[in-house]
Amino acid sequence: VEFAQTIKLQLAEIYSRKKDLASMFAILQKMKSRLALASSSQRLEWNRLTAAYYEQSGQYGFALKYLKNYSTLNDSIATEQKLLTAADVVRQLKDKDQQMQIAVLKKDKEVALASRNVAIVLSLMAMAILYLIYNNYRRNKKHLQLSEALNKEINDQKAAREEEAKLRHQLITEAVIRAQENERSLIGLELHDNINQVLTTVKLHNEMVLDGVAEPQSILPRSINYLQNCINEIRSLSKRLSAPTLGKISLQESINDLIESINETSKVKITCQMSGLAEPVLRQELHLGVYRILQEQLHNVIKHSEASEVSVQLEHKQETIQLVIADNGKGFAVSETKNGIGLVNMQTRAESLNGTFELESHPGRGCKIKVILPCPQ
Repeated sequence: VEFAQTIKLQLAEIYSRKKDLASMFAILQKMKSRLALASSSQRLEWNRLTAAYYEQSGQYGFALKYLKNYSTLNDSIATEQKLLTAADVVRQLKDKDQQMQIAVLKKDKEVALASRNVAIVLSLMAMAILYLIYNNYRRNKKHLQLSEALNKEINDQKAAREEEAKLRHQLITEAVIRAQENERSLIGLELHDNINQVLTTVKLHNEMVLDGVAEPQSILPRSINYLQNCINEIRSLSKRLSAPTLGKISLQESINDLIESINETSKVKITCQMSGLAEPVLRQELHLGVYRILQEQLHNVIKHSEASEVSVQLEHKQETIQLVIADNGKGFAVSETKNGIGLVNMQTRAESLNGTFELESHPGRGCKIKVILPCPQ
């Protein structure tokens, strides 16, 4: 309907320009009954065209009337338009205000969310820091407990080692004393069984000559022979009792001298190999210890083993002295003779020098000892 009214107004405008006032008036009259249904702009246009019609037709009174209607309606429309514009501005302001409020609320939510996230992160960081501090405390406490336990264990081990060293020193001291007493007993037996008997025999022979029971020519050679045997026994015993000339000759020279003297007076053949002993003088205790152990074992071989050959190996290497003595004698069961005086003497000497003593022997397969003594440069 509104579109049709607009078309009619446009036709009336055309008729006005063509000066076809009758057609123009007819259209305007038809529209008059429906002006209430028309829009404000259409009513405004109708009043303008009607005023133009009456002006063109010379009816100035009616033209003025409709021109006033046009002016009034135009003012009303302008006022309405202003009101609409103002309302639209107010609406826009309200919309902007709502948008701003929404934006503020959204921003507040974002800030609140960010604050909550920051609070959560800070809480997590605080919890992590507290956990690390607690975990570090537990670890340090555990390390402290372990350290205290380790220190206690070390102190206990140290005390045990000191007690063991004290007991070991006591045992070695007792063993040395026993060895000295045994050595004295052996010397007494040697003097009683050999030298004393030989001298007693010579004394009896001399008494037989003095009493005229025997002829000097038959007794003197035998007495001289007995005296020579006695001299040899005393010399051998003196060799066993005397120490090498410490500080004047090397260990190598001492051992060569010992082996040479034994090879000259016994049926046992002793061979010796020595290496790494270029230094002329060793520590006095070490020099004497090696010499006495070798002397003791060679004496045992000559006296008990029935061996014909003895091998001696002496080597200085890696800050140790290694002595190996092996024979081809009858051997023995180690379990039955491990507490023998000679073996105890050698083991005691080795241990007193912080060394080791190993014995290996079987019946019919000879005997072998190995001694390792520390010899720092």
